[in-house]
Amino acid sequence: GIFCAITFLSVIGYIFKIRNFFLISKSLAPSGLVFNIVALVTGSIWGKPTWGTWWAWDARITSMLILVLFYLIYLVAWRIYEKHDKVFRITSIISLLGIINVPIIKYSVDWWNTLHQPASISISKSSIHISMMYPLIIMTASFALFSLLIFLMKYNTELIKIKNKGLDRL
Repeated sequence: GIFCAITFLSVIGYIFKIRNFFLISKSLAPSGLVFNIVALVTGSIWGKPTWGTWWAWDARITSMLILVLFYLIYLVAWRIYEKHDKVFRITSIISLLGIINVPIIKYSVDWWNTLHQPASISISKSSIHISMMYPLIIMTASFALFSLLIFLMKYNTELIKIKNKGLDRL
């Protein structure tokens, strides 16, 4: 979801020249990267007793790793380029290329025979028992709020950086 928001904001920001959208996108990226790394690490921890290996080149795991690489490339681009117009263009292209991977992550278990089970939750039905659904909903909301908190802290830091550099017109 975070990468989708980054792509949406980057594309709209580039098309309509709304520079603040790029600042929001840049502020969202670190939490998305951290959550993806957490998903890969905890997936490996669960994978060892389940599949007998820490890592398998499974479609979903590999596509998540690719998304981590897109997050890293996105954040490195912000560090490398100094000119705002250039970094806006490059990060928009990176996010557009990376968004192709998001549906692959979502539907990889349906498209290919993988180690992962098919989706347990859909709009029409759920195969998860109600006793497990409530903690899942609570933790999903908690992660969303935590992500919002991290975003707001990073966004505030970026605004302070801009103010200190005298780039208030960004």
